[in-house]
Amino acid sequence: MEGSEDVLDQLLALPPEEFTEARNAAAKRLRADGQRDAAEAIKGLPRPPVSLWALNHLARDQPKLIEAFLDSAEQLREAYRTGGDIRAATSPEREAEAAVVDAAAKLARSEGRKLTEPVMERLRQTARAAAADSDVGEELRSGRLIHEPEAPSIGDLLGSLPPTSGKPRSKPDPRRDRDAERRALREQIAAAESAASEKRGEAREASDAARAAEREWQRTQKLAEQALRRSDAAEQHLQELRQQLKEQ
Repeated sequence: MEGSEDVLDQLLALPPEEFTEARNAAAKRLRADGQRDAAEAIKGLPRPPVSLWALNHLARDQPKLIEAFLDSAEQLREAYRTGGDIRAATSPEREAEAAVVDAAAKLARSEGRKLTEPVMERLRQTARAAAADSDVGEELRSGRLIHEPEAPSIGDLLGSLPPTSGKPRSKPDPRRDRDAERRALREQIAAAESAASEKRGEAREASDAARAAEREWQRTQKLAEQALRRSDAAEQHLQELRQQLKEQ
């Protein structure tokens, strides 16, 4: 995106419905200015969904809120990395994450956006990804979220962390390990249920769209048949008039 950061920021600040037209116009201007690489980069940008638009908007509107969230996420990741007090770091991170999601939703609604449950879930998913992945967090901090990330599960996060170093800690409590596993499993189940619900919603929407398309095709087919009959009648009438002309 070198050479086109300002253009990117201007585009991401626009309402989603204005994005595509503005993106194409910006790419055209860049190409006319001889910046072909920047033009291609801008041209390839997807229209941001409402969830990303809201979070990018929030990053520009309330940067301190975003910063507080990302700081709490870093403290939680540090606790995982070093074997620190994970429980103490978890509560502030979750509260900050919920505050970001709520603020983004409130900001979107204040601008006339109706947020469905799937959109809210994508908001939460992106926030979780920003908390777990520092790269996604930086995109959020700059207000340049372009693609919806997938939030890693607790298991994925733990598995990606390096082993802790230093003096060995006291023997872990098996009961606490089981409690942590159950919490992680419940979170995974909740995420899977949410994903399944979203997919069911998408399937219903697709089915409704298919039925609507079928009804429209049937209506169009009837109109075409009626037009054909009228055309045949007009042609027949024309032939009759020509025949009358010949007989006179």
